[in-house]
Amino acid sequence: MKSEVQNVDFDELVADAWFIRNSLAALQKNSIELDTRLTITDLDELNGIIYAILCLSDKHANDMEKVGGIESIGGEAD
Repeated sequence: MKSEVQNVDFDELVADAWFIRNSLAALQKNSIELDTRLTITDLDELNGIIYAILCLSDKHANDMEKVGGIESIGGEAD
């Protein structure tokens, strides 16, 4: 795979990285404030936050692959 930059907005990449960072910080803060008696609703909210961070991370990784020509984590750029 050749390295190709396909209409990648570097400002968007930076913003995505900050969204991921801020989401992880919010998750950390919320997990510290959790009561030891979690409800199903609490767990659903945590799972939603975790899933949202995962989606942001996947999108960011895919965008970075376009920039760097990286096939996958651990892969080599041609």
